[in-house]
Formats: sequence, C-alpha cells, structure tokens
Amino acid sequence: MTESFRVRTTEYYGLLEQSGWTVKFYGLSLTQESIPLEVRAAAQERVRRALMNGQGTGLGFAMLHHGEEAVWLLCDTWHADILHHQLWRADLSDPGAFVPVEPGGPTVCVHELVVVDHERDAYVRHVLDTSAPDNDAYLGDIHGSLEGARKRALMAFDRAWRAGDVDGLMDLMHPEPRYAASLGPGPGEVFEGAAAVRRAFERVIMVEAESAGGTVAPELREDDIWIDGSRALTRWQYASVGHGGQRVHVPGVDLWEFDGVRIKSKDAYRKASAQ
Repeated sequence: MTESFRVRTTEYYGLLEQSGWTVKFYGLSLTQESIPLEVRAAAQERVRRALMNGQGTGLGFAMLHHGEEAVWLLCDTWHADILHHQLWRADLSDPGAFVPVEPGGPTVCVHELVVVDHERDAYVRHVLDTSAPDNDAYLGDIHGSLEGARKRALMAFDRAWRAGDVDGLMDLMHPEPRYAASLGPGPGEVFEGAAAVRRAFERVIMVEAESAGGTVAPELREDDIWIDGSRALTRWQYASVGHGGQRVHVPGVDLWEFDGVRIKSKDAYRKASAQ
C-alpha cells in the first residue's frame, strides 16, 4: 500500500425489497463523495435479480463500494444462522456494468467488514438471541447513521490533526470549507476556501508542534463529542510548554458545521492560559 489507511464513510441508501426479501443497502466510496445515482440504480437492479430465486429468512444487506481498483457490489442474505455471500465488480470506466467475481477471487475488504460486523451483531441481537425475533428491529438497526458518520469524521479529523496529515484533514472537509483559528498566526482569523484553509491548517499545526516541546496531547474521546443535527461541539486539549518550562495542556472547544458527512466549518476556541 502506498497511502496510509483512512476510514471510509458509509452511506445508507434505504431498504431494497424483492421477492419476499428485504435488504439494507449501503454505499462506501474511496473519495468520500456520494456514488452517482445511475450507478446505484444499476447496483439495485443487479441485487434484485439475485434475490428473485433466494430462499431464507428474507433478511440481508447489500453494499456498493467505489474502491481504488473497481466498483464492488456485495449481496449478503441470512439463511438461519448462515450468511450467503454474492459479489460482483464493475470497471471504473463502466461502473454500472457488474459481472460476477469468480470463486477464489476477493470476498470482502477491511472497509466492508465494518458493515458486516455491525450486521452480524444486529442480526444476533434482534433475530437469533431473543425469544421474540424482531425483523423490523433488525431492519431499523442501521450502521453509519448520519450522526454516527459525523462522529467518525470528527475522530478521523483528530487523528489526522495529531499526525500532521493535512491531506487527510482536507479529505474530510467540504469543497468550500471555512476555518476560524484559535491560535497561531492571527488568532481568530477566518479562512475560507480549500486553498486558504489548507494553508491555515499547515501553519497552525506547525505552531502547535513548536509550542508542544515534545508533549503529547490527549486523544479526542467519543464522550468529548456532542452532535445536534448538522452542528457539533468537541472538547479537546493541546500540549504546550508554559513559563518556567513546565508542560501543560491547554483546553479548548471546536464548533463544527456539516454538509452531509463533510465538514463545512470549524470554529476553534481555547483558554487564554492553561488550567
């Protein structure tokens, strides 16, 4: 692999019904952009044809994944406690032309396994490990709800920031982002547009690294994230060296605005001095 691993955001497209089957339909993309509607439609038609002759519980899930080498389509159906798996692929040059993957080929990648893991747990919880199986509860237990996707984006942003990975940060931002800095060159200065935000991230990360003096700040935790619709708040600390050379953590908060799962705005605030 030539690039560092990055979590891929999952979208949920809704339920797909065919011949007594109801499956949850997900999408993933290398670029984090939504997969075009015409590709989704071709994938849905391929899954419908696969379900026409299926026999089992009537429950399952499907995934459309725009990857680096191809567009992949998975259809997984529950047969009692066994999962039946079908896989197709389409060339990037013709993303709606799905053909079966031959036996002995690839099955599932690490990004798709995140959804598989959720679906396994949901199926056990709602259908198998209960005295009253609840198909509707299983179908309503969705991986990657918008709130969950936004929380994962904020966690990924924190990891990229701490690693100084500006490319990773920009991958999470909206194409027309806004950033209001809390420290570094021009505290409180507002940057708009991808180029300006990228330069600001680079400068502020450099200033933080210089002021940290080797001190490592705590990672962002899930219980330091609050999400309300398209807005979020995170509580964080950054490392610094205070007067006399003592190492301190300066607390702060970020206010965020989302457009879908992309970060539209980051507005940062910090304490004037360490606590």
